[in-house]
Amino acid sequence: MMADKEVEDCTFTPVMPTKKKGDQARDINHFLEDQQKYLEGKNMKAAKRKQDVMEEEDKQIKTGPMLDQLSSQIVEMMSERKGIKTGDRLYLKGQEKLRKIAADEQLKKEQEQ
Repeated sequence: MMADKEVEDCTFTPVMPTKKKGDQARDINHFLEDQQKYLEGKNMKAAKRKQDVMEEEDKQIKTGPMLDQLSSQIVEMMSERKGIKTGDRLYLKGQEKLRKIAADEQLKKEQEQ
């Protein structure tokens, strides 16, 4: 009684956009066809995604692993070492240090005078 009086003044009627005018309701066959198309599309997208991942992995295998900057510097240093024997390389490094020390000492002597 009281609820009916409250609703009497209400003029709102919702419009449901799910059906277009002139369209017929879908039957079970149309629904199943739509579901089948959806599943096929979903499976095709998954297969394509899987194929893309495999191609990316193959590409990385062919090009080699990606190295960060520090690792690249280490690899570069190691490649420079390959042409020279370890003993010769260490001897040259020691000679460079001795030259640097001698140059520093000579610079100190010049500054003292």
